[in-house]
Amino acid sequence: MKVKSIAAGNDELDALVAGPTAVVVDFMASWCPPCRKAELEATAAASEAEALRALRESALESALESAMIAPVFEELASTYTDVACVKVDVDEQDEVSVNHKVTCMPTFIAFAKDGSVAGRLECADEDELKALFRNVSDLEVEEKEPAAAYVTGSTLEELIQADTPCIVDFTASRCLPCWMIAPEFERLAVSNPGINFVKVDVVKEPEAAGKHGVRAMPTFMAFKGGERVDVLRGADPKGLAELVAKAS
Repeated sequence: MKVKSIAAGNDELDALVAGPTAVVVDFMASWCPPCRKAELEATAAASEAEALRALRESALESALESAMIAPVFEELASTYTDVACVKVDVDEQDEVSVNHKVTCMPTFIAFAKDGSVAGRLECADEDELKALFRNVSDLEVEEKEPAAAYVTGSTLEELIQADTPCIVDFTASRCLPCWMIAPEFERLAVSNPGINFVKVDVVKEPEAAGKHGVRAMPTFMAFKGGERVDVLRGADPKGLAELVAKAS
């Protein structure tokens, strides 16, 4: 179901909650990255330094959290088609946020079909947000394992030496460009089953990152026959597609 933005205040949201459908509301702010999605995608396609500079200028930690959870919220809205998903800009709809006692962003509130509050989440936790949707939906949704999984440093070395080409995403959980490029990396993993796509968390696997000379995130490396054939530094979707092509 498409995510809708509330523009008419409490009356519009109240009418939606009073309807026959369960509702999940994302309380966000106009200065948050999700509200500037096109701008952020362009920023993510630039260098990591430019992306981090843009984040520092915002000087808002919650903006980073919102950017990380925004794609998850949109995906859940598409998956749980029996749940109405809406966003409330707290700057434009301050009465709505006050009415629902929203004091931080992102805040998610789930309403059951009878209009009662079924759950509340005041952080950008992917697993808890999924649980919020499961709590109000009647659908049985089977969660798929990601095509690009996280691996340890030792497993990475085994995959590099294997006959199958390998694409590695050296990433970090608090890296905004990493989150912005992640859906594209997953899409390429699904569409290229003949290549191993893996992720390495540089915080948890610092030795692996050091061994391969990783100094910025995200860094993508392509390996074929045990040899590194290409490197891409930065969240560049076009460059990532070209890197994958070289490993094919």
